[in-house]
Amino acid sequence: MRGYILYDNEGYQRNKAFSELLIAYGEKKGIHLKTVLREDLIPSMKNSSLVIATKNGGELQGDFIINRCIDPLFAEFLMRQGIKLFNSAEVCRICNDKRLTHMYFAQYPHIPMADSVFLNHYNEDYTPYAFPQILKAPAGHGGEQVFWINNEKELKDHFISDRLLQAPVKNIGRDLRVYV
Repeated sequence: MRGYILYDNEGYQRNKAFSELLIAYGEKKGIHLKTVLREDLIPSMKNSSLVIATKNGGELQGDFIINRCIDPLFAEFLMRQGIKLFNSAEVCRICNDKRLTHMYFAQYPHIPMADSVFLNHYNEDYTPYAFPQILKAPAGHGGEQVFWINNEKELKDHFISDRLLQAPVKNIGRDLRVYV
């Protein structure tokens, strides 16, 4: 069995050790894994069929792909080509947008989530919580584009058009992340 671990270059640089662990574990189970970079793959049409071309002129062929790349359209392309994909286009779409993730998990009332508002250009000046507040970009990753906001000036200094504002949770200063 042959599969690929798909990353974009930036993600691969951060997660190279994890990719190598997956490859080593796969070898123990008789699964040949290889890391491929999104930047080296070109979604294409050939003879009216979907094809993943490689920059060196070949085509990507394997039994499955472990998708670690944030590109829902490319994930959809892979799925429509018939490739077994772990981290589907839908998972990629939902889990890489904090707003969609909150909406999805709201159907499970036993999972606690921070009070949040989803704001955009329709309600730029709305500030529902007393300061301090947490400001997040919906597509931020790894703690990037997350700001502790103490006052109105800081909110304007870190303006993000599409954003989440959250009231701080009870354990201020404790970073809690949930990986899906």
